[in-house]
Amino acid sequence: AATDINARMIAQGIDKPWTMPHFISDIIQLQKARLESKVLKDSTVQFHDRSIIDAYILGKFLGHGITADVEVLVQAIIKNGVYQRMVFFIDSLGFIENTEVRRISLADALEFGKLHEQIYSSFGFHCIKIPNQQVKVRTDEILRLVKTQS
Repeated sequence: AATDINARMIAQGIDKPWTMPHFISDIIQLQKARLESKVLKDSTVQFHDRSIIDAYILGKFLGHGITADVEVLVQAIIKNGVYQRMVFFIDSLGFIENTEVRRISLADALEFGKLHEQIYSSFGFHCIKIPNQQVKVRTDEILRLVKTQS
């Protein structure tokens, strides 16, 4: 969702969308709409590359204030068990390939990852590190872990 919001705002001529005060709420609204979509409701197992909680974390990372409605939404998501309590963290590949939409340094990306782990843990999620290995090995490990929880 952040990538889509970034791309949309850049197309509108905004060079640094993440500095806009409504950036986080725009991401959360898009994520909320996707979460409520029929496609997701009809799925039995879902993998979310990013969640509403990640947008909350992004807001903290960027220094944006977290609005009361976002706090309420995040607490409701946690209370209602919207997401499985397993959160997979793939170890860094050791490099970043930036694009027009993604312009973060490796150092900032690593710091951002640490913040994710801290906040997810504080919300009671089980953070599982997946070593930097071949994609198939990582995928097999994640599927194995998901299957043991089913």
